[in-house]
Amino acid sequence: MKSASMGLAAVSNRARSPRVKPQGGFTLLEVLVAIVLLGFSYAGILNALSQGLKLARAAADQENAVVLAQSLLEENRALPKAEIVGSDRRDAFGGTQYGYKVEVRDVPLFADVPADKLKPTFELKQISVDVYWGEREPKRHYRLSTFQTMPLSAEEAAAKPNEPAKPGAAPNPQTPGSPAPNTPAKPDEKKP
Repeated sequence: MKSASMGLAAVSNRARSPRVKPQGGFTLLEVLVAIVLLGFSYAGILNALSQGLKLARAAADQENAVVLAQSLLEENRALPKAEIVGSDRRDAFGGTQYGYKVEVRDVPLFADVPADKLKPTFELKQISVDVYWGEREPKRHYRLSTFQTMPLSAEEAAAKPNEPAKPGAAPNPQTPGSPAPNTPAKPDEKKP
C-alpha cells in the first residue's frame, strides 16, 4: 500500500504544482509581419537611391553640355575663321555622346542711317551653340548664344555696305535699292 499511496501523492503533487508561465516572445505571425514591413521599407530606400543616382547622372550630363557649349563658343570667339561652324557634329564628353551645331550670323547695324552716310568699321556677329544629347526623343538640348564685334579692315569696311535691319527678317547682304545678288535686272531698268 505504500506504493499506492506514493502514486497518489505524486499525482496530487503534480496537480498542486504551480502552472508553468508562458515565456515572452514573438509569434510566427508577428515575425512574418515584421519581415514584410522591413522588405517594403528597404524597397522604398532602394528606389529613392536609384532615383537620386538618375538625377545625379542627368545633372552631370547637363553640366557637361554647358561646359562643351562654353568651350565651343570660346573657341569660335578666339578663332573666328575656324571650321567648327556648320553642320551637326558629334563628340563623346564625360562618357556621353553629344551632338552640337555652331551658327554664326551677321547682325545688321544702324538700320535708321542711310547706307551712303555711314560706313561701319566693325561688324556684329551672333554666335550660337546648340548641344543635344540623350537616347530618347526628344533629346535633351542646351543653347548658348552671344554677340561679338569684329573690326573690319579698311578694304572690308569700304566693300561692306550699311545693312538696314528689318524687323523679323534675316540679315540682308545688299544695300537698299540694289538688285538681289545673282538676279538679272529687268529689261527696262538700268544696272547700277
